[in-house]
Amino acid sequence: MIFTRRFAYSHEHLDPETEDLLWQLSTLCSRPSLRACESPVDDDLIERYRRGELPAGERHRFERRLAADERAMERLAGVVEKPAVRRRPALRLAASILLGALAMTGLFYTLRTGGGETALSGAEIPAYAVTVQGLAERRGSEPEASHEIMPGSRVRIVARPATTPAPGIEFALYRRAESGTLVRIPEAAARIRVERGTAVLEAEAGDLVGPEPGLYELVMLIWPPGGLEAPASITRSELEKLALAHHLQLHSFELRLLPADGGGRAVEGSGTQATRGTDLSWEFYAAECPDTVSLFSASCGSYGELHFEVASSNCLPFDSGSGQPFTYPGYEIGASREGSTPRPLALEKLPGKAPAAGTWAALIDWQDSHGLAVGAVTEALSGPEIPAIGYYLDDDSLAPLGTEIGDQHLLVKLCQVAEDVDGGSAALTTLGMSLGRVQQPTDPIPGSPCQGTLSCHIRGLLAHLRDRDVTIAAAAGNHRELLFPAALQETLAVGALDVGGYLNSGALHRTWESPVQYDAILPGHGLCAAGTALPSGSSLATAFLTGGLARLLSELPGIDPYAGGAWVTRWSAANDCMVLAQGAQEHPYCNPEIDAVLRGVVQGVQSGCWDEADPALVVVAPPVAGPVPEPRVAGLVQWVADQLTAAPEEDPCIPCSDDDAYPPLADDLFLNLTRSMPLSESIYLDALFFRAGASFYRVDLTPQQLDSFARGKLDGLVLPGFASVLESGRHPSLFYLLKMDPTAGCLDGSQSSDCFWSSTYVLP
Repeated sequence: MIFTRRFAYSHEHLDPETEDLLWQLSTLCSRPSLRACESPVDDDLIERYRRGELPAGERHRFERRLAADERAMERLAGVVEKPAVRRRPALRLAASILLGALAMTGLFYTLRTGGGETALSGAEIPAYAVTVQGLAERRGSEPEASHEIMPGSRVRIVARPATTPAPGIEFALYRRAESGTLVRIPEAAARIRVERGTAVLEAEAGDLVGPEPGLYELVMLIWPPGGLEAPASITRSELEKLALAHHLQLHSFELRLLPADGGGRAVEGSGTQATRGTDLSWEFYAAECPDTVSLFSASCGSYGELHFEVASSNCLPFDSGSGQPFTYPGYEIGASREGSTPRPLALEKLPGKAPAAGTWAALIDWQDSHGLAVGAVTEALSGPEIPAIGYYLDDDSLAPLGTEIGDQHLLVKLCQVAEDVDGGSAALTTLGMSLGRVQQPTDPIPGSPCQGTLSCHIRGLLAHLRDRDVTIAAAAGNHRELLFPAALQETLAVGALDVGGYLNSGALHRTWESPVQYDAILPGHGLCAAGTALPSGSSLATAFLTGGLARLLSELPGIDPYAGGAWVTRWSAANDCMVLAQGAQEHPYCNPEIDAVLRGVVQGVQSGCWDEADPALVVVAPPVAGPVPEPRVAGLVQWVADQLTAAPEEDPCIPCSDDDAYPPLADDLFLNLTRSMPLSESIYLDALFFRAGASFYRVDLTPQQLDSFARGKLDGLVLPGFASVLESGRHPSLFYLLKMDPTAGCLDGSQSSDCFWSSTYVLP
């Protein structure tokens, strides 16, 4: 095998398929945008990569090196050329698939390291992220393994670029057949709208996957302008060649089409045969109507009584209807929660009863860590004198209505709230609903009369509560599309902001893609103690508004939460206070308790707290304690130069982007680590420093926190007081002391050849 800078080669005994693979490989390597490296790669490492034996962190770094290392590419070509590979078609296919993946990895890494927000040229396009919204999404922007859809429901697919691309990027949507062939979905059924590089597709479920229930894989192809007309079908072997020749990006996801009847299932431990989303009939009766035989009934205060599947009745209903209830994602009734709920919060709210006197707040949610934590946050802002009472959708008593949570369960819970409001003497101030589903054509349009659907009665009960001066907050959603019931005029739709959106920087950092139609835009991150967990996104933002308004309305009864602009959190310089305010309100009211909670959120932002099953958290380091004392560091720099070398084959990417280091708030720094690349399992972090100018400041983390930092398990790092040591005109950095031997001590004087160093700039 002979490779030159032109990557010509000559090898007469190669079979045509292997020769074609090597030609494609050499074409990829000759692209001038791919950098050449000098680090060696042995055949054993390549074989381990191909067999899937490398740990995740080591695999990511190996892919980055392969994409930029012509020597590594040559070695890989040698592996493909080996007789053992040529004799086994399966290995040739595996190598071919690997080369396709490496081509895409090379393209992605080149785009990522090239920097800049300017339009890209030629065959280079930015990396895309594809999100899918099925029936509904409650838990935020985390990707789901599959997305549930139903016949007649709409599916929304969004492909968003990491940077602004050049115009003309092409998109096509395919469905994978049982043979593995990709079959293109006709444009008439799946028309894609492209604006500023972002592609949006909205289609009926049946047009995408057909009428038969089951699990379907869809693939979105993205490629540069020109050079390819999307074929009607693509086989596996054709796809590999197209990916190399046309720099395709492939994004696959699954859609699960549910049967029209919901697919009946029995509820364990119950004598009732309940179903998921079964068709239901319902009737509303006046309050004086005698009880009737029904599957389920509930009193709704002066609004009336709700009866499902009435068997007999001696009085005429004033409204009735039937149909397929739309569902909300989350735990089903009777589902096991074993191992899924983190350690409890100290403020966790359990199901309760409205107080006999005073004021109170209500929330409708799930009886899991999501709902319990939402209740805790609500009461943290409302205060103990305004208790937050939970009404839980997955209450076992609602099993006759179906095990999968739907509109019928929400309607019953609203009935229970109305019953407590109308029948008690305590005043309900706010109702929070950190939930939602995709809007449907049968949902009530603002200002239109009710058409006898469940969603119309949900609106009717919300209007009933509004007539009793209850302020209602609902999660707007985390995927740009306004959810139901937040879309109703009776609610305040609450969107979520990342921490950068309320640090007086003027920019809105929307980790959650909040809809543009909102009545409040509040923090989507929370602060909690070690050993707990919190939801994020518009769910948490709704809890902030529900609890905050409960307190404000009790102290300022004359305000109208529905008038005066969107509710926001901001800094009031006049009051030296973090406030919950409407729009550009000149003199917002400062409440000390709300101020304390909001300061805690801003200064110690956490997108999740410690959980043994998912240890993603934000670590708050001890305050800065001055430069590292002599003799270790007048100089540390000289010591590093004399006794340590740069870490081999390691390029720590923490926090990975200058944009991820937010501006200082007071004297603290917050570093977003969510896009960090972890170190390999064979390298250990011995110590961490913050370098400002010529001074090194120890970030004194525990061994467990250092390991979480090195393995990419942290979402963020808060450095209290570190802003005070920044030097004008200097770029501060994180400085790492690394070791190959976990028992080596690089700082205690027992360092050896196993100790290395590296660093990453953390502020622009």
